[in-house]
Amino acid sequence: MSTFVLQLPNSFVDIDNEEMEYVDGSGWIAWTFSAVGGTAAAVAGAIAGAAAGATIGTITLPVIGTVSLTFVGAVSGAAAAFSAGAISAYDFGRKIEIALWG
Repeated sequence: MSTFVLQLPNSFVDIDNEEMEYVDGSGWIAWTFSAVGGTAAAVAGAIAGAAAGATIGTITLPVIGTVSLTFVGAVSGAAAAFSAGAISAYDFGRKIEIALWG
């Protein structure tokens, strides 16, 4: 059995974890998961909100006039779902980063 020895270059400089995070851009997995998860959740929320709004119909507002609750439901469903999806997906991405890099 042979033994291998790690040979570092003469210009080697020891860096700590915080410096390495700065160098390797730590956090990109979490941000990517957040964007994708939030978008997917927003689409699902918009569909669910539109379906719920469509069953109710329309509402008449004093200044604006008649507003379709399908649109209101889609927008509010997308906004709420994006927030929840982005936060939970970011958390999941951070767990993966911690599992990979500590």
